[in-house]
Amino acid sequence: MTRHIRLLVALVIGALMGGTAPTAQASDLWPGDFKNYAQIESEILAVELAHPEIVDVFSIGQSYEGRELYAAKISDNVALEEGEPEVLIDALHHSNEHVTVAQALDLLHTLADGYGVDAAITTLVDGRVVWIVFAVNPDGLEYEFTSNGPWNWRKNRQPTPGSRSIGTDLNRNYSAYWHCCSASVRNPASRVYAGPAKFSAPETAAMRDFVASRVIDGVQRITIYLSLHAAGRYIAWPRFPPSAGVRATTLDDRMTMNALVIGISQINGYEYFQYSPTGGASTDWMYLTYKIPSLLMELSEYTGEVSRFYPTAVAMASEVAGNRPALLWLIQQAQCPSDPAGLGVRKCGPRFDDFERAAGWVVNPDGTDTATSGAFERGNPARVPIGSRSMQLDDAVSGFRAMVTGALADRNANSYDLDGVTTARSPQITLGADPGNLVFNASFSYGATATSADWFRVWVEAEDGTRTLVHQRLAASRYRYAAFTQVRVSLTAWANQVVRVVIGAGDVGQASLVEVAVDDVRIERR
Repeated sequence: MTRHIRLLVALVIGALMGGTAPTAQASDLWPGDFKNYAQIESEILAVELAHPEIVDVFSIGQSYEGRELYAAKISDNVALEEGEPEVLIDALHHSNEHVTVAQALDLLHTLADGYGVDAAITTLVDGRVVWIVFAVNPDGLEYEFTSNGPWNWRKNRQPTPGSRSIGTDLNRNYSAYWHCCSASVRNPASRVYAGPAKFSAPETAAMRDFVASRVIDGVQRITIYLSLHAAGRYIAWPRFPPSAGVRATTLDDRMTMNALVIGISQINGYEYFQYSPTGGASTDWMYLTYKIPSLLMELSEYTGEVSRFYPTAVAMASEVAGNRPALLWLIQQAQCPSDPAGLGVRKCGPRFDDFERAAGWVVNPDGTDTATSGAFERGNPARVPIGSRSMQLDDAVSGFRAMVTGALADRNANSYDLDGVTTARSPQITLGADPGNLVFNASFSYGATATSADWFRVWVEAEDGTRTLVHQRLAASRYRYAAFTQVRVSLTAWANQVVRVVIGAGDVGQASLVEVAVDDVRIERR
């Protein structure tokens, strides 16, 4: 509901940093389309009431001052877990970025009101799950509406222990590179204060826990994350330079996120680029934790330190309308975020595991493994040298993790190698009538005392537990040094079935050095 535009009766004075009255002068106009907490709550509940079959409004937790952190799920069968790709969009990490709330509410109306009316929107809602968190920082929002506001307030309203300052910058409070990149994030008086600990703010802890709840059967269902901010009119994705102490993203992920921001920019006219880490940002955390393409969109013109956060109602409405088709396009990409980069065949089949994050693989699934060392683990392998050669490589095919037989290395090459038998099994994979190939990269290395009793094997396990050997390598009494090779296996025999992939390795002959690494296990998309 539109509020009347009113003139502020006083200039905003005081200190922005410490939780007292701010020093910066706010806009002379308090635009009528800015929503306070009660108006947001009323509006989203009204949409749910009008569209209960596709909209479910709920809370992911509570703010420091006890306000509900409202979210909505939009899906054709909103009460069911259908396994459809999911998109998470949030707004108002910073309480002075009011335009982000307007954009989030507009998206809710667009999807709900367009369902059954607009064919493209109906298709989106039928095939996706969209999660919208409308105001991550409701306490700061309400402070904006207190007497003589708006106050150009950025942080939440949580007191800092041992300080007179109020508030944590919620988008510096996530765990990824927390306290990184700036001395200001350690200063409680700063407007970008990162908080006394990672996830010390209840609002960010609630976001963390909600995202974790979307891991179903070992798979993160959210496939794209977008965080709305203001201002600057750009769309960006995280860059992790070596100077920040951050391992680089994989080439595939860089190509995917770059293609997504280009696609958005071609629709809404925003600039696009990579941004350097600020430390503790939600997008950095989301990508590094779950390998989800994670994008940051800064809405509205960058005009002045204060006025950029308070556009007129007309300007804000224009901005929101201009971004509407871009958000719908992004939601459409959730089925395969890598398609715009041309990587869909290898990234978006029934399964893709690069082992950069936990994805439901189970080690020793039968409880019969005999490995006393070197059991399979998802890890960052350390180089195992033999002279100038390697028995275990110090990197993976993509990223920096793989499924390996003992990721560590010591001065003795046999310190963490495999002794005994180890196995690992993937989660269930549903195949279609014409399944693509099973493709994986594997390194099988061994020392001169190895024999044909030492092995690396891969099976396809049917739903009834029957296993079929589809790949095998046997050792020989000579050195074989580490090197990844790609293997392709036809899955035609398992069409329309639910299967698992099982990998195994054995050092069961005389004492010998055996190392195995597996990476980028995928079933290609037809």
